[in-house]
Amino acid sequence: MLAPLEGVAVARLPLARAYSVIGRRQLDPSLFEQATVLYRQALAATPAPSYGLRVEVADVLSEWPDTETLALEMFQRLGAENPTVVSLAVRSSLLAYSLDEISAATVTAQLQPLLSPMPSSVPEQRAIATALARLDNPDPALLPIYETVAATVDAPLLTYRMAQMHLAQGNLQAAKEALTRYRATPMGQTDWGSELLLADLERQLGDLEASAQRYEEIVARQPNPPVTAAALRGLAFVRTLEGQPAKALGVYEAAIAADPNTPDYTLGYALLAYRTGHMTATVATETLDSWLASQSLDNPPPELFDLVGALPADAARADLYQTLLTQRPDDLWLQWRTIQLLAQTNPTAAQTQLEGLIAANPDDVAVYFFQGELAQQQGDLPLAASAYQRVLDQEPDNLGALSALAGVTFQQGELATARALYTQVLAIAPDYWEAQYAIAELNIADDKKLTGLEQLQQLPPRRRPPHQPGATHPGR
Repeated sequence: MLAPLEGVAVARLPLARAYSVIGRRQLDPSLFEQATVLYRQALAATPAPSYGLRVEVADVLSEWPDTETLALEMFQRLGAENPTVVSLAVRSSLLAYSLDEISAATVTAQLQPLLSPMPSSVPEQRAIATALARLDNPDPALLPIYETVAATVDAPLLTYRMAQMHLAQGNLQAAKEALTRYRATPMGQTDWGSELLLADLERQLGDLEASAQRYEEIVARQPNPPVTAAALRGLAFVRTLEGQPAKALGVYEAAIAADPNTPDYTLGYALLAYRTGHMTATVATETLDSWLASQSLDNPPPELFDLVGALPADAARADLYQTLLTQRPDDLWLQWRTIQLLAQTNPTAAQTQLEGLIAANPDDVAVYFFQGELAQQQGDLPLAASAYQRVLDQEPDNLGALSALAGVTFQQGELATARALYTQVLAIAPDYWEAQYAIAELNIADDKKLTGLEQLQQLPPRRRPPHQPGATHPGR
Protein backbone atom coordinates (compact mmCIF):
# COMPACT_ATOMS: atom_id res chain seq x y z
CA MET A 1 0.00 0.00 0.00
CA LEU A 2 2.80 2.43 0.85
CA ALA A 3 5.06 1.68 -2.10
CA PRO A 4 3.29 4.04 -4.56
CA LEU A 5 3.90 6.96 -2.14
CA GLU A 6 7.68 6.64 -2.30
CA GLY A 7 9.24 9.60 -4.10
CA VAL A 8 6.07 11.71 -3.80
CA ALA A 9 7.05 14.99 -2.13
CA VAL A 10 3.70 15.69 -0.48
CA ALA A 11 3.65 12.17 0.96
CA ARG A 12 6.98 12.40 2.77
CA LEU A 13 5.54 13.04 6.24
CA PRO A 14 2.70 10.48 6.10
CA LEU A 15 5.13 7.90 4.72
CA ALA A 16 7.75 8.73 7.37
CA ARG A 17 5.15 8.35 10.12
CA ALA A 18 3.95 5.03 8.71
CA TYR A 19 7.47 3.61 8.40
CA SER A 20 8.29 4.80 11.92
CA VAL A 21 5.28 3.11 13.48
CA ILE A 22 5.62 -0.13 11.50
CA GLY A 23 9.37 -0.28 12.07
CA ARG A 24 8.88 0.19 15.82
CA ARG A 25 6.16 -2.45 16.09
CA GLN A 26 7.98 -5.02 13.95
CA LEU A 27 11.43 -4.19 15.37
CA ASP A 28 12.58 -3.60 11.79
CA PRO A 29 15.59 -1.23 11.74
CA SER A 30 15.52 -0.88 7.96
CA LEU A 31 12.05 0.67 8.04
CA PHE A 32 12.99 2.92 10.90
CA GLU A 33 16.05 4.10 9.00
CA GLN A 34 13.84 4.92 6.00
CA ALA A 35 11.60 6.93 8.32
CA THR A 36 14.51 9.03 9.59
CA VAL A 37 15.62 9.79 6.02
CA LEU A 38 12.13 10.90 5.04
CA TYR A 39 11.72 13.02 8.18
CA ARG A 40 14.97 14.83 7.48
CA GLN A 41 13.92 15.43 3.86
CA ALA A 42 10.55 16.80 4.99
CA LEU A 43 12.22 19.10 7.50
CA ALA A 44 14.73 20.38 4.94
CA ALA A 45 11.94 21.03 2.41
CA THR A 46 9.88 23.11 4.85
CA PRO A 47 10.92 26.81 4.82
CA ALA A 48 9.64 27.58 8.33
CA PRO A 49 8.94 24.29 10.12
CA SER A 50 6.51 24.52 12.99
CA TYR A 51 7.41 23.79 16.60
CA GLY A 52 5.35 20.59 16.48
CA LEU A 53 7.11 19.29 13.36
CA ARG A 54 10.54 20.01 14.79
CA VAL A 55 9.70 18.16 18.01
CA GLU A 56 8.24 15.23 16.06
CA VAL A 57 11.33 14.92 13.87
CA ALA A 58 13.74 15.25 16.80
CA ASP A 59 11.77 12.62 18.71
CA VAL A 60 12.02 10.07 15.90
CA LEU A 61 15.67 10.84 15.17
CA SER A 62 16.44 10.23 18.85
CA GLU A 63 15.42 6.58 18.44
CA TRP A 64 17.92 5.83 15.66
CA PRO A 65 21.61 5.44 16.68
CA ASP A 66 22.98 7.20 13.60
CA THR A 67 20.88 10.32 14.21
CA GLU A 68 20.94 10.60 18.01
CA THR A 69 23.54 13.36 17.93
CA LEU A 70 21.45 15.38 15.48
CA ALA A 71 18.36 14.84 17.65
CA LEU A 72 20.24 16.10 20.71
CA GLU A 73 21.22 19.28 18.85
CA MET A 74 17.59 19.80 17.82
CA PHE A 75 16.25 19.30 21.34
CA GLN A 76 18.88 21.62 22.81
CA ARG A 77 17.94 24.31 20.28
CA LEU A 78 14.24 23.81 20.96
CA GLY A 79 14.88 23.93 24.71
CA ALA A 80 16.79 27.20 24.42
CA GLU A 81 13.87 28.69 22.47
CA ASN A 82 11.25 27.27 24.88
CA PRO A 83 12.85 27.25 28.36
CA THR A 84 9.57 26.61 30.18
CA VAL A 85 8.89 23.31 28.36
CA VAL A 86 10.21 20.73 30.80
CA SER A 87 9.85 17.75 28.45
CA LEU A 88 12.45 19.28 26.12
CA ALA A 89 14.96 19.49 28.98
CA VAL A 90 14.16 15.91 29.95
CA ARG A 91 14.72 14.59 26.44
CA SER A 92 17.93 16.61 26.05
CA SER A 93 19.38 15.25 29.29
CA LEU A 94 18.38 11.65 28.56
CA LEU A 95 19.86 11.83 25.06
CA ALA A 96 23.10 13.31 26.40
CA TYR A 97 23.18 10.43 28.90
CA SER A 98 22.56 7.87 26.13
CA LEU A 99 25.45 9.37 24.17
CA ASP A 100 27.70 9.19 27.28
CA GLU A 101 28.09 12.94 27.42
CA ILE A 102 26.81 13.12 31.01
CA SER A 103 26.39 10.61 33.83
CA ALA A 104 23.14 9.22 35.19
CA ALA A 105 23.82 11.03 38.47
CA THR A 106 24.11 14.32 36.57
CA VAL A 107 20.81 13.65 34.80
CA THR A 108 19.10 13.11 38.15
CA ALA A 109 20.62 16.28 39.57
CA GLN A 110 19.50 18.28 36.51
CA LEU A 111 15.97 16.93 36.25
CA GLN A 112 14.81 16.39 39.82
CA PRO A 113 14.29 20.14 40.46
CA LEU A 114 12.39 20.48 37.15
CA LEU A 115 10.07 17.58 37.99
CA SER A 116 9.25 18.58 41.55
CA PRO A 117 6.43 19.25 41.12
CA MET A 118 5.59 17.62 37.80
CA PRO A 119 4.22 19.85 35.01
CA SER A 120 0.43 20.01 35.11
CA SER A 121 0.07 19.66 31.33
CA VAL A 122 -1.01 16.11 30.42
CA PRO A 123 0.83 16.16 27.04
CA GLU A 124 3.97 17.29 28.88
CA GLN A 125 3.60 14.46 31.39
CA ARG A 126 3.17 11.91 28.61
CA ALA A 127 6.19 13.20 26.70
CA ILE A 128 8.34 12.93 29.84
CA ALA A 129 7.10 9.43 30.65
CA THR A 130 7.65 8.26 27.07
CA ALA A 131 11.23 9.55 27.03
CA LEU A 132 12.00 7.74 30.29
CA ALA A 133 10.30 4.52 29.20
CA ARG A 134 12.46 4.29 26.08
CA LEU A 135 15.64 3.80 28.10
CA ASP A 136 16.25 0.05 28.29
CA ASN A 137 17.91 -1.09 31.54
CA PRO A 138 18.41 2.46 32.83
CA ASP A 139 21.14 3.17 35.34
CA PRO A 140 19.84 2.75 38.92
CA ALA A 141 21.05 6.30 39.63
CA LEU A 142 18.01 7.43 37.60
CA LEU A 143 15.56 5.65 39.91
CA PRO A 144 14.49 8.83 41.80
CA ILE A 145 13.43 10.40 38.48
CA TYR A 146 11.32 7.38 37.54
CA GLU A 147 9.69 7.28 40.96
CA THR A 148 8.82 10.97 40.77
CA VAL A 149 7.23 10.67 37.33
CA ALA A 150 5.49 7.35 38.04
CA ALA A 151 3.80 8.93 41.07
CA THR A 152 1.97 11.31 38.72
CA VAL A 153 1.73 9.58 35.34
CA ASP A 154 -0.03 6.28 34.70
CA ALA A 155 2.65 4.67 32.49
CA PRO A 156 3.14 0.92 33.07
CA LEU A 157 6.50 0.87 31.30
CA LEU A 158 7.92 3.13 33.98
CA THR A 159 7.08 0.46 36.53
CA TYR A 160 8.85 -2.12 34.37
CA ARG A 161 11.94 0.09 34.14
CA MET A 162 11.92 0.50 37.91
CA ALA A 163 11.82 -3.28 38.26
CA GLN A 164 14.91 -3.46 36.04
CA MET A 165 16.74 -0.91 38.16
CA HIS A 166 15.82 -2.63 41.43
CA LEU A 167 17.06 -5.92 39.96
CA ALA A 168 20.34 -4.30 38.89
CA GLN A 169 20.78 -3.03 42.46
CA GLY A 170 20.13 -6.48 43.88
CA ASN A 171 16.98 -5.18 45.60
CA LEU A 172 15.06 -8.33 44.72
CA GLN A 173 11.97 -7.75 46.83
CA ALA A 174 11.41 -4.28 45.37
CA ALA A 175 11.99 -5.69 41.88
CA LYS A 176 9.43 -8.41 42.52
CA GLU A 177 6.83 -5.91 43.74
CA ALA A 178 7.35 -3.59 40.76
CA LEU A 179 7.20 -6.50 38.32
CA THR A 180 4.00 -7.78 39.93
CA ARG A 181 2.39 -4.36 39.46
CA TYR A 182 3.48 -4.23 35.84
CA ARG A 183 2.26 -7.75 35.05
CA ALA A 184 -1.16 -6.79 36.39
CA THR A 185 -1.58 -4.21 33.61
CA PRO A 186 -2.89 -5.06 30.12
CA MET A 187 0.50 -4.14 28.66
CA GLY A 188 2.38 -6.30 31.15
CA GLN A 189 0.21 -9.31 30.44
CA THR A 190 1.31 -9.38 26.81
CA ASP A 191 4.91 -8.25 27.22
CA TRP A 192 7.57 -10.91 26.74
CA GLY A 193 10.00 -8.61 28.51
CA SER A 194 8.14 -9.09 31.78
CA GLU A 195 8.44 -12.88 31.42
CA LEU A 196 12.19 -12.60 30.79
CA LEU A 197 12.65 -10.26 33.73
CA LEU A 198 10.64 -12.52 36.02
CA ALA A 199 12.74 -15.52 35.01
CA ASP A 200 15.89 -13.54 35.76
CA LEU A 201 14.45 -12.50 39.11
CA GLU A 202 13.68 -16.13 39.97
CA ARG A 203 17.26 -17.04 39.06
CA GLN A 204 18.66 -14.35 41.35
CA LEU A 205 16.31 -15.44 44.15
CA GLY A 206 17.83 -18.91 43.85
CA ASP A 207 14.76 -20.65 42.44
CA LEU A 208 16.66 -22.17 39.51
CA GLU A 209 14.00 -24.75 38.69
CA ALA A 210 11.25 -22.13 38.33
CA SER A 211 13.58 -19.88 36.32
CA ALA A 212 14.57 -22.67 33.92
CA GLN A 213 10.95 -23.71 33.47
CA ARG A 214 9.89 -20.14 32.64
CA TYR A 215 12.70 -19.75 30.10
CA GLU A 216 11.78 -23.08 28.50
CA GLU A 217 8.12 -22.04 28.27
CA ILE A 218 9.12 -18.83 26.49
CA VAL A 219 11.25 -20.77 24.00
CA ALA A 220 8.48 -23.30 23.42
CA ARG A 221 6.01 -20.54 22.53
CA GLN A 222 8.42 -19.27 19.85
CA PRO A 223 8.10 -15.48 20.12
CA ASN A 224 10.25 -13.31 17.83
CA PRO A 225 13.93 -14.36 17.42
CA PRO A 226 15.44 -11.76 19.80
CA VAL A 227 13.12 -12.82 22.65
CA THR A 228 13.74 -16.51 21.95
CA ALA A 229 17.49 -15.93 21.96
CA ALA A 230 17.28 -13.90 25.20
CA ALA A 231 15.35 -16.75 26.85
CA LEU A 232 17.94 -19.28 25.68
CA ARG A 233 20.72 -17.07 27.01
CA GLY A 234 18.97 -16.88 30.39
CA LEU A 235 18.50 -20.65 30.39
CA ALA A 236 22.24 -21.05 29.74
CA PHE A 237 22.95 -18.94 32.84
CA VAL A 238 20.70 -21.22 34.89
CA ARG A 239 22.29 -24.42 33.56
CA THR A 240 25.71 -23.02 34.43
CA LEU A 241 24.59 -22.26 37.99
CA GLU A 242 23.23 -25.80 38.20
CA GLY A 243 26.69 -27.13 37.41
CA GLN A 244 25.77 -28.29 33.91
CA PRO A 245 28.22 -26.39 31.65
CA ALA A 246 27.91 -28.90 28.81
CA LYS A 247 24.14 -28.33 28.66
CA ALA A 248 24.66 -24.60 28.93
CA LEU A 249 27.02 -24.73 25.94
CA GLY A 250 24.36 -26.39 23.79
CA VAL A 251 21.78 -23.83 24.88
CA TYR A 252 24.11 -21.00 23.93
CA GLU A 253 24.55 -22.52 20.48
CA ALA A 254 20.78 -22.43 20.11
CA ALA A 255 20.72 -18.76 21.18
CA ILE A 256 23.25 -17.88 18.48
CA ALA A 257 21.20 -19.80 15.91
CA ALA A 258 18.06 -17.92 16.94
CA ASP A 259 19.70 -14.49 16.79
CA PRO A 260 23.03 -14.66 14.93
CA ASN A 261 23.34 -10.89 14.67
CA THR A 262 23.77 -10.28 18.42
CA PRO A 263 27.55 -10.26 19.05
CA ASP A 264 27.22 -10.68 22.83
CA TYR A 265 26.17 -14.30 22.36
CA THR A 266 29.53 -15.21 20.83
CA LEU A 267 31.15 -14.12 24.10
CA GLY A 268 28.88 -16.40 26.11
CA TYR A 269 29.60 -19.33 23.83
CA ALA A 270 33.35 -18.72 23.97
CA LEU A 271 33.21 -18.52 27.77
CA LEU A 272 31.44 -21.85 28.15
CA ALA A 273 33.45 -23.56 25.40
CA TYR A 274 36.69 -22.42 27.03
CA ARG A 275 35.63 -23.52 30.51
CA THR A 276 34.60 -26.97 29.29
CA GLY A 277 37.76 -27.51 27.23
CA HIS A 278 36.03 -27.24 23.84
CA MET A 279 37.93 -24.07 22.94
CA THR A 280 41.54 -23.07 23.51
CA ALA A 281 42.57 -19.87 25.22
CA THR A 282 43.91 -18.65 21.87
CA VAL A 283 40.58 -19.07 20.08
CA ALA A 284 38.64 -17.61 23.02
CA THR A 285 40.98 -14.61 23.00
CA GLU A 286 40.38 -14.14 19.27
CA THR A 287 36.63 -14.10 19.95
CA LEU A 288 37.16 -11.52 22.70
CA ASP A 289 39.37 -9.33 20.50
CA SER A 290 36.83 -9.47 17.66
CA TRP A 291 34.08 -8.31 20.00
CA LEU A 292 36.21 -5.52 21.42
CA ALA A 293 37.07 -4.30 17.93
CA SER A 294 33.43 -3.81 16.98
CA GLN A 295 31.59 -3.03 20.23
CA SER A 296 31.52 -0.31 22.86
CA LEU A 297 32.50 -0.72 26.51
CA ASP A 298 29.85 1.75 27.63
CA ASN A 299 27.39 -0.93 28.73
CA PRO A 300 29.14 -4.30 28.39
CA PRO A 301 27.23 -7.57 28.82
CA PRO A 302 27.99 -9.82 31.81
CA GLU A 303 29.57 -12.36 29.44
CA LEU A 304 32.38 -9.89 28.73
CA PHE A 305 33.31 -9.55 32.41
CA ASP A 306 33.20 -13.33 32.84
CA LEU A 307 35.25 -14.15 29.73
CA VAL A 308 37.93 -11.56 30.51
CA GLY A 309 38.08 -12.87 34.07
CA ALA A 310 38.23 -16.50 32.93
CA LEU A 311 41.11 -16.09 30.45
CA PRO A 312 44.68 -16.16 31.81
CA ALA A 313 46.14 -12.86 32.98
CA ASP A 314 47.61 -10.95 30.06
CA ALA A 315 49.54 -7.68 30.25
CA ALA A 316 47.97 -6.67 26.93
CA ARG A 317 44.61 -6.55 28.74
CA ALA A 318 45.80 -4.49 31.73
CA ASP A 319 43.89 -1.41 30.59
CA LEU A 320 40.80 -3.51 29.87
CA TYR A 321 40.88 -4.92 33.42
CA GLN A 322 40.91 -1.41 34.84
CA THR A 323 38.14 -0.20 32.52
CA LEU A 324 35.88 -3.08 33.51
CA LEU A 325 36.70 -2.73 37.19
CA THR A 326 35.47 0.86 37.14
CA GLN A 327 32.06 -0.56 36.18
CA ARG A 328 32.18 -3.65 38.38
CA PRO A 329 34.73 -2.90 41.14
CA ASP A 330 33.85 -5.97 43.20
CA ASP A 331 34.52 -8.52 40.43
CA LEU A 332 36.84 -11.03 42.12
CA TRP A 333 38.24 -12.54 38.97
CA LEU A 334 39.14 -9.24 37.35
CA GLN A 335 40.85 -8.21 40.58
CA TRP A 336 42.68 -11.53 40.63
CA ARG A 337 43.98 -11.02 37.08
CA THR A 338 45.37 -7.60 38.04
CA ILE A 339 47.04 -9.16 41.09
CA GLN A 340 48.60 -11.83 38.89
CA LEU A 341 50.04 -9.16 36.60
CA LEU A 342 51.34 -7.21 39.58
CA ALA A 343 53.00 -10.37 40.95
CA GLN A 344 55.21 -10.49 37.86
CA THR A 345 56.89 -7.22 38.81
CA ASN A 346 56.16 -6.70 42.52
CA PRO A 347 55.35 -9.93 44.39
CA THR A 348 55.15 -8.20 47.76
CA ALA A 349 52.59 -5.66 46.57
CA ALA A 350 50.62 -8.43 44.91
CA GLN A 351 50.51 -10.37 48.17
CA THR A 352 49.33 -7.26 50.01
CA GLN A 353 46.52 -6.67 47.49
CA LEU A 354 45.48 -10.30 47.73
CA GLU A 355 45.31 -10.10 51.52
CA GLY A 356 43.02 -7.09 51.14
CA LEU A 357 40.83 -9.06 48.72
CA ILE A 358 40.60 -11.92 51.22
CA ALA A 359 39.74 -9.54 54.06
CA ALA A 360 36.93 -8.05 51.96
CA ASN A 361 35.56 -11.46 50.93
CA PRO A 362 36.32 -13.91 53.77
CA ASP A 363 33.35 -16.17 52.99
CA ASP A 364 34.08 -16.61 49.27
CA VAL A 365 36.25 -19.69 48.75
CA ALA A 366 37.54 -18.35 45.42
CA VAL A 367 39.90 -15.94 47.23
CA TYR A 368 41.59 -18.85 49.02
CA PHE A 369 42.15 -20.58 45.70
CA PHE A 370 43.78 -17.36 44.52
CA GLN A 371 45.95 -17.31 47.64
CA GLY A 372 46.93 -20.94 47.14
CA GLU A 373 47.92 -20.44 43.52
CA LEU A 374 49.93 -17.29 44.21
CA ALA A 375 51.67 -18.97 47.13
CA GLN A 376 52.61 -21.95 44.96
CA GLN A 377 53.97 -19.63 42.28
CA GLN A 378 56.08 -17.88 44.93
CA GLY A 379 57.27 -21.18 46.40
CA ASP A 380 55.44 -20.78 49.72
CA LEU A 381 53.98 -24.30 49.96
CA PRO A 382 52.88 -24.05 53.64
CA LEU A 383 50.81 -20.94 52.83
CA ALA A 384 49.35 -22.70 49.78
CA ALA A 385 48.38 -25.71 51.89
CA SER A 386 46.79 -23.42 54.48
CA ALA A 387 44.78 -21.62 51.80
CA TYR A 388 43.36 -24.83 50.33
CA GLN A 389 42.57 -26.08 53.83
CA ARG A 390 40.54 -22.88 54.38
CA VAL A 391 38.40 -23.91 51.41
CA LEU A 392 37.93 -27.40 52.83
CA ASP A 393 36.93 -25.96 56.19
CA GLN A 394 33.96 -24.37 54.39
CA GLU A 395 33.36 -27.07 51.77
CA PRO A 396 34.83 -30.43 52.84
CA ASP A 397 34.03 -32.12 49.51
CA ASN A 398 35.34 -29.40 47.21
CA LEU A 399 37.16 -31.41 44.56
CA GLY A 400 39.29 -28.49 43.42
CA ALA A 401 40.59 -27.85 46.93
CA LEU A 402 41.16 -31.53 47.70
CA SER A 403 43.08 -32.00 44.47
CA ALA A 404 45.08 -28.78 44.93
CA LEU A 405 45.98 -29.65 48.54
CA ALA A 406 46.99 -33.13 47.41
CA GLY A 407 49.25 -31.57 44.80
CA VAL A 408 50.92 -29.32 47.39
CA THR A 409 51.54 -32.18 49.81
CA PHE A 410 52.97 -34.19 46.89
CA GLN A 411 55.38 -31.30 46.22
CA GLN A 412 56.29 -31.28 49.92
CA GLY A 413 57.16 -34.98 49.72
CA GLU A 414 54.29 -36.05 51.96
CA LEU A 415 53.36 -38.93 49.70
CA ALA A 416 51.07 -40.77 52.12
CA THR A 417 49.01 -37.64 52.80
CA ALA A 418 48.85 -36.84 49.09
CA ARG A 419 47.67 -40.39 48.33
CA ALA A 420 44.96 -40.17 50.98
CA LEU A 421 43.71 -36.88 49.56
CA TYR A 422 43.65 -38.13 45.98
CA THR A 423 41.85 -41.27 47.15
CA GLN A 424 39.26 -39.02 48.80
CA VAL A 425 38.83 -37.19 45.50
CA LEU A 426 38.25 -40.45 43.63
CA ALA A 427 35.76 -41.61 46.25
CA ILE A 428 33.66 -38.54 45.43
CA ALA A 429 34.34 -38.51 41.68
CA PRO A 430 35.69 -41.85 40.39
CA ASP A 431 36.29 -40.44 36.90
CA TYR A 432 38.30 -37.41 38.08
CA TRP A 433 41.11 -37.65 35.53
CA GLU A 434 43.62 -35.45 37.35
CA ALA A 435 43.39 -37.58 40.50
CA GLN A 436 43.82 -40.80 38.51
CA TYR A 437 46.89 -39.34 36.83
CA ALA A 438 48.31 -38.13 40.15
CA ILE A 439 47.86 -41.55 41.78
CA ALA A 440 49.87 -43.06 38.94
CA GLU A 441 52.61 -40.44 39.42
CA LEU A 442 52.57 -41.13 43.17
CA ASN A 443 53.14 -44.84 42.53
CA ILE A 444 56.11 -44.00 40.31
CA ALA A 445 57.52 -41.68 42.97
CA ASP A 446 56.87 -44.29 45.67
CA ASP A 447 58.99 -46.99 43.97
CA LYS A 448 55.96 -48.61 42.34
CA LYS A 449 57.07 -47.68 38.83
CA LEU A 450 55.55 -50.65 37.01
CA THR A 451 52.13 -50.12 38.62
CA GLY A 452 52.28 -46.41 37.92
CA LEU A 453 53.27 -46.87 34.28
CA GLU A 454 50.46 -49.39 33.75
CA GLN A 455 47.99 -46.92 35.26
CA LEU A 456 49.22 -44.16 32.97
CA GLN A 457 48.83 -46.40 29.91
CA GLN A 458 45.25 -47.24 30.90
CA LEU A 459 44.19 -43.62 31.32
CA PRO A 460 41.96 -42.36 28.49
CA PRO A 461 43.01 -39.24 26.55
CA ARG A 462 41.92 -36.20 28.44
CA ARG A 463 40.66 -32.97 26.90
CA ARG A 464 41.51 -30.93 29.94
CA PRO A 465 39.50 -27.80 30.63
CA PRO A 466 41.51 -24.64 31.31
CA HIS A 467 42.87 -24.28 34.82
CA GLN A 468 40.59 -22.13 36.95
CA PRO A 469 41.32 -21.78 40.65
CA GLY A 470 38.23 -23.00 42.43
CA ALA A 471 36.48 -23.97 39.20
CA THR A 472 34.52 -26.61 41.06
CA HIS A 473 33.05 -23.98 43.34
CA PRO A 474 29.35 -23.71 42.36
CA GLY A 475 29.47 -19.92 42.31
CA ARG A 476 31.87 -19.84 39.39
